[in-house]
Amino acid sequence: MASLNLEIVSFSMALSNKQLVEYSKFAIDHTNPLQSQWRKDRALLELAKFATMENGGRAQEYLNHYLEGSGTPKYFKASDLLSEDPNVAQVLASAVSLEAAKAPLKSGQTGIVGLRQRDISVLDWKLALGSFPLEWTYIATRVTNGVTLLELTVKGSNEYKWHPDDSKRETQVLHQAAARLQKPQPNVLDVLQNTNPAKNFWMFATESRYFVPLKSFAIS
Repeated sequence: MASLNLEIVSFSMALSNKQLVEYSKFAIDHTNPLQSQWRKDRALLELAKFATMENGGRAQEYLNHYLEGSGTPKYFKASDLLSEDPNVAQVLASAVSLEAAKAPLKSGQTGIVGLRQRDISVLDWKLALGSFPLEWTYIATRVTNGVTLLELTVKGSNEYKWHPDDSKRETQVLHQAAARLQKPQPNVLDVLQNTNPAKNFWMFATESRYFVPLKSFAIS
């Protein structure tokens, strides 16, 4: 499998995501046509892990957890996401500042920022979370060195799952393979095949106190 990994990765710079995934599936299917569907799907997921995910990163950790099938939740600090991904921090700051521009924020006021996958700029976070909603609660406004800061608490949760029916995704073939692993079919010719189903799980961004700079918006 290692030689196949290297062969496919060598083409990856010249292919779109859709072409790369479909080529990878074709190569895996024809390397050993007699292998079970479970082994083909698992090989495609392992190849995606090898080719696109940071070794030992959060995306690999979450994919492994899905494949292991325990279904137990995963936790991370909301502040870790915000401090490690500046684009996510900007999206949050813009959303909260826009609410403040409409009317003065009140202590305890809440809102939700629905992060799309394209809003997450750090690849490891993007591949781990997909889309992710962040819930903020306003505490107070502070001025530090002439900069107005909005003090918030931030948290969030979402389910780790794949989307096999979304035909608009370039990686739909990968999503279909991942979803099939939730219902592995027994294979009488492969007694060593793992029959433990993969399972969705919940991801929780635990509550963190966070300061965002107040941005100016013209509301018409």
